[in-house]
Amino acid sequence: MTVPTWYLDRLSGVGECMRLSGRAHHYLVRVLRVAASETLRLCDGTGRTAYARVLVVDESGVEVRVETVEAATLRRFQLTLIASPLKRKGTDFVAARCAELGVDRLMLAHMERSIARMEDDRLERLERVASEAARQVGQAEVTRVSLASSLARAVDAVQGQPLYFLWEEGGHDLRDLRLSEHDRAVCVVGPEGGFGEREVALFQDVGATPVFFRGAAYKAATAAVIGAVLFLHAGGRL
Repeated sequence: MTVPTWYLDRLSGVGECMRLSGRAHHYLVRVLRVAASETLRLCDGTGRTAYARVLVVDESGVEVRVETVEAATLRRFQLTLIASPLKRKGTDFVAARCAELGVDRLMLAHMERSIARMEDDRLERLERVASEAARQVGQAEVTRVSLASSLARAVDAVQGQPLYFLWEEGGHDLRDLRLSEHDRAVCVVGPEGGFGEREVALFQDVGATPVFFRGAAYKAATAAVIGAVLFLHAGGRL
């Protein structure tokens, strides 16, 4: 049975009591039906986890006592996904799926053929989307979401990390790259229209590795999720 999970900005120490109210109370009591004496899992979104005993459940809150606290453990393979902002709810979809899968970082970068534009004030919403999705599947660490004004700036931000881009025009087979021997990777997925010529030239200049993306002409949101799944599997995380 999955232990009910909630996320907090800060975890209390062993033996300390706390009262969870508001959205936490609604989710734990109305949705998950948590009752007194049950165990509750509390996460701070960085991988640090506490297990608490439910003491009291009433109409306004849940009172718990922390019994154990576990330090965050570094994932042996960390994945950053760079993707284009998408129109409508496409970006929310990508952020939620990345959080469910356990992608470490999602960097949204405006690209030459990006249709949608996104401003910094949307990051807070996407962080909430990622946190909610991670909580629903029990991920202890929430995907970090950031925004870059261009693909070039996103590439600058991940300098020194192995960089790969999914390319329908050809490239290496992902199975031949032995990602499980690395501790991290960056996967770049283009927008609906693919990468522009200058962006492909940028990849070549920085020594990025093209990965041949077989299959149908997927929508950008679908391609981003498939890319995350493929790389996490190749890195031994799935």
